[in-house]
Amino acid sequence: SEGVDGQHPAAAAAGSSVFAVWHGVNGGGFDVFLRRSLDGGATWQPVAILTSSGKAAHASIAAAGRFVHVVWGDVRHGTAEIYWRRSVDGGASWEEERRLSDLPFESWVPSVAASGEEVWVAWVDLRDGNEEEYVKVSRDGGGHWTPDTRLTMNSADSWAPSIVLSSGVAHVAWFDRRDAGASHTDVEAQLDAILALMGLPFEPAPPHDPYTYYLPPFMGRVEEKRGRIQDGAPAWVASGGDPARLEGELREFERKMRDWAGGWEIYYARSTDGGRSWTPEVRLTTASGASARPSLAVDGENVFLVWFDGRDDDFEIYFKQSRDSGETWLPDLRLTEATGDSAHPTVAAREGAVHVLWHDTRDGNAEIYYRRGLTAKRFR
Repeated sequence: SEGVDGQHPAAAAAGSSVFAVWHGVNGGGFDVFLRRSLDGGATWQPVAILTSSGKAAHASIAAAGRFVHVVWGDVRHGTAEIYWRRSVDGGASWEEERRLSDLPFESWVPSVAASGEEVWVAWVDLRDGNEEEYVKVSRDGGGHWTPDTRLTMNSADSWAPSIVLSSGVAHVAWFDRRDAGASHTDVEAQLDAILALMGLPFEPAPPHDPYTYYLPPFMGRVEEKRGRIQDGAPAWVASGGDPARLEGELREFERKMRDWAGGWEIYYARSTDGGRSWTPEVRLTTASGASARPSLAVDGENVFLVWFDGRDDDFEIYFKQSRDSGETWLPDLRLTEATGDSAHPTVAAREGAVHVLWHDTRDGNAEIYYRRGLTAKRFR
């Protein structure tokens, strides 16, 4: 992605063709970029720009024969919605885009899968008051689409699905916070309790907001409240406040903050009947720290998963594989060792080869990197 500050890559493969999409800066906004390789990833054609809204991000791509499908989130109308675009000639040209969601709620971070005439799109939206995974299906290459189907049913926010298809089986992975020891409201309420103890004014933590909205303002409120506690502590202690109690309350805040930050884990489910039913959800990650942004690929009975997590201080890319269509999974394999964070990976697989893309900051800005492995030997 030389020179375009690429982020959030996604990949697909069909025969000897490999496709990569990502979003990057274009003029004053973000658009979706594409590159394709016709020789299995050995060489790459020039960059093409698939969107022009300046408000497009989080693209996903799928390929089935000569058909290539790209979806992304776009806020051109003020609310994030899902858009889809198709090529019928292997990515050489592209049909007009089409909007797939039309809700008064945010719809975001889509993932697309294709096999023959079937096209599946999964995404996150807010119609249920928190973020849940939804899916819709076309069985005629994108001409007509089924109504939306809800996939996740827990009270925790679910985020960033990845969906793939093979031999009539749909595989989906996502990450959610059901295993977190504390919510963001618990974290902020602990700071509010400390401010109340010190007799300092504060605005109470707001009720739960979906992850799309709450993170930047939440972090801003946390830093502001921590700063006021730090600034006010000397005078509070000097006027008779108990420093040991304050220290204990701050330790409890740090514990809740760690539990909140590390609570994201990756889950997996599959359907063998066209999405009418799904297997029980299986947790695939157990490492310390948050595990985020799963991406799936499938090649026959082999299912591949990549993600990033913080077990090694910096964020690094990890890989794991199932050789029995998702029934069991091999141990985690670390793929990156570069200085700085490596994040937002994507994986594609075809004819025994596994292709992984991600972005990292080893060169001072976000750039897209690529690595290739073999199904039989994994990565070397």
